[in-house]
Amino acid sequence: KEMIASLEDIGFVWQPRDAQWHQKYKELSAFQAEKGHVKVQGSLQNWVESQRALYNKWKSGQKSTMTEERCKMLEDLGVQWPKELQPCSNSSTTAQSEEKRITRSRGAMRELG
Repeated sequence: KEMIASLEDIGFVWQPRDAQWHQKYKELSAFQAEKGHVKVQGSLQNWVESQRALYNKWKSGQKSTMTEERCKMLEDLGVQWPKELQPCSNSSTTAQSEEKRITRSRGAMRELG
């Protein structure tokens, strides 16, 4: 447990893909807060387009890193999906649910240590 705490103290990331996703989400959220929309350009536009591709796979039943929580988080910012596909579930899932998933994952890693 001490080793895990020491690694986390120096910034070790247990799930780098989740961390990368959340970093881009934070950038998109900041952009949306400043500009009032999510019509981004550059690398952030590429990220949003890749989220749409992941959404398409997810909705068609293919393997994808898109989750209902992420989908809802992006919708809450104003990201729109292709018209032929349904929006995320109308459940009460929020950004907090995604954060709880990450926290549970970190807890499981601590237990392994």
